Amino acid sequence: MRKPALIFGVVAATVAFVLIVIWYVQHRPAARSGKSQATASDSTGLPAIVQTARLPPEPDVSLDINNKTELEVHQGTPLLLTIRLANQRAANALSTNAAREAIAADAREQLKAGAITAAESQAREAFSRQREGVPTLVLPPDWPKSIHVQVRRANDPASQPDWPVSLLVAPAKQALALDGTATTEATWGLSPEAAALLAPGSWQLAAILDTIADAPADAWRGHAVSQPVIVTIKPRPASLPVAEAEQDALEVSRYYAAAGQWDNSLAAARKAAALIPDSIEAHTLIGDALSAGGDKRGAMKAYQTAMAAFQKQNKDPRHVADYLIERMHELLLTAPPPGLAPEGTKAPPPPMKR
Repeated sequence: MRKPALIFGVVAATVAFVLIVIWYVQHRPAARSGKSQATASDSTGLPAIVQTARLPPEPDVSLDINNKTELEVHQGTPLLLTIRLANQRAANALSTNAAREAIAADAREQLKAGAITAAESQAREAFSRQREGVPTLVLPPDWPKSIHVQVRRANDPASQPDWPVSLLVAPAKQALALDGTATTEATWGLSPEAAALLAPGSWQLAAILDTIADAPADAWRGHAVSQPVIVTIKPRPASLPVAEAEQDALEVSRYYAAAGQWDNSLAAARKAAALIPDSIEAHTLIGDALSAGGDKRGAMKAYQTAMAAFQKQNKDPRHVADYLIERMHELLLTAPPPGLAPEGTKAPPPPMKR
């Protein structure tokens, strides 16, 4: 009966030994390079929590175009460029610290259960008390102004045309601390009219964040570049296959929705729905445009049509259209049908009979 516990103890001791070796390998170079590490102990006799030194923080810039990192479009298909900023170093540090805290908690539980010795528990806690420094950085409130979209021909880096992209959706204008838990994004667009003038070929686009010249004293100052996105532009034929025409109409609708031009978005979404009657996204975009225009009843009907199409195309009950449920829920809160009050309120009493 004691054999499984013995085996578990051997495995646990091996794991503890491996963790200690990893800790030693990670921290020995820092000692050689002259970096200071705390050696004080707390009341338990274990090493105090140590913040390890790391490189200065730098924002991670990512770019996608029409929700892709490589795409083919026809001349005249609008482009939506979404640029996101994050702090992956801080996120990694937080994950490492959380994992080490979990090791300590597990060691305490196993010690209570008698699965490991006090020495093994102390060894694990000593390892877990090492902490990665979380390199937080602050972005200026108007960081989108520091964004530049670089365009190059894929086979001719010297060719750098200036595509007329414009900012469509910006975050709230306030200083943002990227601490590993927060991200921010903004969306730029290229209209159908501007996209119709783009030269065919393969293009490489990258987002560049440059705050060196105008960042406030308390904000991050530097230069960061995203991974490139490849956009292949093809000449627009006289007519498109139905599926391609529907996708093209959806891109037009998405562009005008981002630009807040809801009438144009609605017209393009209805065109897509006429081409593919069971298009989930077309009916969703119709609902969005109608809702933005104040037609709550029409929006609800469009979302219900999209939901029916979703259920028809997804027989697995585990697949749920959360985004449609959320949209319909918001409509019910803002414009409930007669007799149905929003959540958190009491329904009105029925009318008295005369």
